[in-house]
Amino acid sequence: MRSFTTIFIALFCLGFVFGQTQGNDVLAMGRKVKKPKILSIEECKKIAEKDFQTHLDIKLYAPEVHPGDKERNLAEYNFLNGAKITDWTVYLGYDDLPYAVEFLFKKDGRGVYANTVWMRNEGGMLDGGGLLTPEVLKQYPDAQVTLTSNKVFEWIDTLKKWGYPITESTPYRLYYLRGIHSGYFAVFLLNKGDTLNELEIDLYEGPLQNLSYFRSLKEIKEAVRVRHEEQQKRHIKTEEVEKAIEDLNKGCPGKGSFPPEGHFDYKVDNVPNYLQEFLGHHCGPTSCTDVMMYWQNKGYLDGSTPDKYADDFAQAIGEDPSPTDIPKGFKEVGRLHDETFQVAAGYLPSDASLPQAYRFFENFVYQLGEARPVVLCDIRESPGHANCCWEFEGEGNDKSTWKYWVWNTWNTTPTPITAWIQAENKWCKVFYALGWPVEPPEVHYTDPPSGEKDGAEDVDIYKDILIAFTKTMDRASVESAIEIKNLDKNSLVEIREIEWLEQDKTIILRVYDPVVKNDTTGLQFNTNYLVKIKGTAKDTSGITLDGNKNGK
Repeated sequence: MRSFTTIFIALFCLGFVFGQTQGNDVLAMGRKVKKPKILSIEECKKIAEKDFQTHLDIKLYAPEVHPGDKERNLAEYNFLNGAKITDWTVYLGYDDLPYAVEFLFKKDGRGVYANTVWMRNEGGMLDGGGLLTPEVLKQYPDAQVTLTSNKVFEWIDTLKKWGYPITESTPYRLYYLRGIHSGYFAVFLLNKGDTLNELEIDLYEGPLQNLSYFRSLKEIKEAVRVRHEEQQKRHIKTEEVEKAIEDLNKGCPGKGSFPPEGHFDYKVDNVPNYLQEFLGHHCGPTSCTDVMMYWQNKGYLDGSTPDKYADDFAQAIGEDPSPTDIPKGFKEVGRLHDETFQVAAGYLPSDASLPQAYRFFENFVYQLGEARPVVLCDIRESPGHANCCWEFEGEGNDKSTWKYWVWNTWNTTPTPITAWIQAENKWCKVFYALGWPVEPPEVHYTDPPSGEKDGAEDVDIYKDILIAFTKTMDRASVESAIEIKNLDKNSLVEIREIEWLEQDKTIILRVYDPVVKNDTTGLQFNTNYLVKIKGTAKDTSGITLDGNKNGK
């Protein structure tokens, strides 16, 4: 009679599986490149003035995050208010056509503010530029903001000293090539004997031949052109984004909880604010670093520096990623720094219906309510801008009052983004993404009990096998990860029946070993068995099993 046997239960963690989401809008190959629409100086001037007015409004209405913010902001507002555009410089792009124009604002004859506007298509802000504040004037009474192009004349003096055949009348061209070195370049045309040579310099860093990479402007223009084409290929398509984020938002409410009545304010406190100029990276890696350092300050991750996180994000998702790459970045960078990250994302198109928008905001404020800061990509205009969002507030169902508060990666002042653009009767088109550390699922109980060496002895051959997990599990991944083996015969055991209990935290297996010839259920008497659970088993959030219980 078959009555007892021995069963070993082993947990094998074979690594993590990180999913990727990415929008894909493949361009037709071989077609002619159309000449881009180029805005006039007057059109760009309106964009620059709007940006300046927004900066003033922020100084008046921004919430006080740190003691003394209101006094400093009011002083800066009074100092800047009334400044007007007096000068500007146009820069060429990688295609040698007008690409950007830098504007200088002056007040009482002193340069106080500068910004750079994108001249292509519908326009947009490229660079926050220079800013003069009362605090700076106290230390440097003669300080003022100037156009970047003024550095040309500084370089002429320096290049003369270095022996270059250059004068104030030497012709030159100016370029703005986003994301390469400082972005601002000049090309001087030098006569040397009977030949005409080009001297290419970064206006902030010097001659390209002295820099560590991109030794010619031709190389830089080609790199920018390739990146531009890649960005066009990854242009967001609504249906693809919705499909990409569908599996990311499990656990969000979706129960008609938004908007609440009266004033609402969802806020995450103590979110760090790092600047692009400090980290040396663009807005994507910088805003992701804000989120990462928030979690590190709460005791997660491995204590790395902000520079290290920014470098790792730039490596994982690039300097100018498609917004849909950001969740992948949180998973990859989290893994590099000893943490498992769960991710979520959402997309609000400008023409979303009210029910669609409510669903978006419901999930968005849910994340803020859980004290999770968010990377919010403002994609109204190409190339878009990534911010770190830590607050969303408004008044009931009056959508014209709803606004996001963000760190914009350019300055340390909280910046508002209006959710509903009243004048245009449309939503501000945004994509949000976030990641937060989670504990991976573990096996906390088995019956028969698991044993590291000898397993459980004298087990009833008809006994069900029970495995209990610490989290709600994904049924399909668990069922495919379980393998039961007859160690004496080196053969597999059949799982005849599976039952899930306790909200899918516990699984019961009823098994049959085919070596048993005189029965249709149960195991073989006096035989050793091994129950193996592979590391591909995951919970409903997609986090894989922690087999060795080391938190990873």
